[in-house]
Order: sequence, then C-alpha cells, then structure tokens
Amino acid sequence: MEKCSISLPKNADDGFAVAVGRKLEWPLTEKFSLYGSGYYSPDSLSGGVNDYREAEGGVRWRMTGSSQMVCIWELV
Repeated sequence: MEKCSISLPKNADDGFAVAVGRKLEWPLTEKFSLYGSGYYSPDSLSGGVNDYREAEGGVRWRMTGSSQMVCIWELV
C-alpha cells in the first residue's frame, strides 16, 4: 500500500513526501484484534521534509455487529 502525504514544515514552505508502507490487522479472537501501520519516505522521495516516518498501532474491540471501540498508539 502506498501513501502520499502533504506536510507543512516549520519554515512555512510547502513540503511533500511520498511514503510507502502497509496496514496490517491480526485477529486475536472473534471480537479483539491488534492492528498496526508504518510508512516511511527517504529524503530522495520528499521535498522540504526530512526522513518522513509514521507508525500507528492499537487494539480493536468489536462490541456488536458494526460497533467497535479502538485504542490507538501513534508515532508521527
């Protein structure tokens, strides 16, 4: 899965990063699962952004049919 992110650096110039990564989900039981994602863009695929990195993980609890509660840990 590829991701294109637009970011505004501190010096107020527009910046961009073309990041590659993946989202994954691991079922633990019928109602609980772990999930995570990670994306990275080296300097050569970005402009005005140095070494773009993004990571997220959490636990998903499906309470009923379409209802769910999600706990998220994020590192950007």
